[in-house]
Amino acid sequence: MCIIGHFIDNDWKLRKKILNFCAISSHKGDDIALVLGKCLEDWGLVFKLYTITMDNAGSNNTAYTALISDFKHHGNYLFSAGEFLHRCIAYIFNLVV
Repeated sequence: MCIIGHFIDNDWKLRKKILNFCAISSHKGDDIALVLGKCLEDWGLVFKLYTITMDNAGSNNTAYTALISDFKHHGNYLFSAGEFLHRCIAYIFNLVV
């Protein structure tokens, strides 16, 4: 799995960086959530997470739900308490195009 972060720098330029290439033990949602959550914590990005882009595969839906639940359960602050944290549909639009 490849994890990429997008952000706007101080000059208001959109940047993207590859954060990590991670081996996952299976394509189960819970396993994906564990690996993604660890990477976000290692990079100190849990507090800056605004959205997640992934396709609508069932395991990704499970991963998304498990990840957000885990962050909230452990008291990690989410931007706007996670109110605006939804899977972005940009990936699905890309598939349609």
